[in-house]
Amino acid sequence: LSPVLSSHSHLSSSMVAARLLSSAMAMTTLARPAPSVFFLPGLTQRPVYDKSLPQFSWVKEVERNFEVIRDEYLRMIDKGLSDTYVEDGDHKLHSGKWGWFNYVDHGVKMEKFRSHCPTTARVLDDIPDLMHGVPFSFSFFSTLSPGSHIGAHTSPSNVRVRCHLPLFVPDGCGMQVGGESVRWKEGECLVFDDSYVHEVYHNGRGELDKAFYPHALQPDVSVAEAGSSGGRGKREVTVDTMKASGYRSLLLFDMWHWEIDAEERRAITNMLVKK
Repeated sequence: LSPVLSSHSHLSSSMVAARLLSSAMAMTTLARPAPSVFFLPGLTQRPVYDKSLPQFSWVKEVERNFEVIRDEYLRMIDKGLSDTYVEDGDHKLHSGKWGWFNYVDHGVKMEKFRSHCPTTARVLDDIPDLMHGVPFSFSFFSTLSPGSHIGAHTSPSNVRVRCHLPLFVPDGCGMQVGGESVRWKEGECLVFDDSYVHEVYHNGRGELDKAFYPHALQPDVSVAEAGSSGGRGKREVTVDTMKASGYRSLLLFDMWHWEIDAEERRAITNMLVKK
């Protein structure tokens, strides 16, 4: 490494080694983690984790609150609170429609989310390794429309572990992680490593007309407004109407990899956060 270090004297040897290892892994055809920005060597990694492992003991509490979390999500949709909305052409990785309502957005906790979804925020805050304060940490409700696709990509770093709590899972949707096919199950956490190449697809169909349900993804459009604009009365967003819509919905959140101790987390945070 001496020739490399001599030309990158401003980098530590560990940083150079991490970048070289990440680049080497990105060129292999094997399923290996290949984060786009920073790779920390030596961590236990696999595409999908066994959620019954002791380091994921928080899963039981998250799943126990499934119905309450889903109810808060439905109220959020009913109020048109989705604060990010992506359509065809808005992002090179996405096709279709994708909306989300953030609790942790690029590391920053959103009090608006807590005020509307207090139980969900509390459940997330009670997770010991919940990641925040780091630019690539997120927690949000995700709503994906039928006919959408999120192309193959990797996370910025392997220092995080990602979890999905599926709320509504119609037929025809799923995910590929590190070459493994994954199907969500409503109310059952899926813990995975998104530093492996992964993609999401939704090939299903919805039964509700477009005049009713586009508000589910668009910010600041309530059910009442969507109904009046279409010449219809207000239709309440319920479990049944949500299932009929064909939208795939879940709660997504990031955690620190359990093998990274507090001192290392502080060092990584200080390295990544602009002062």
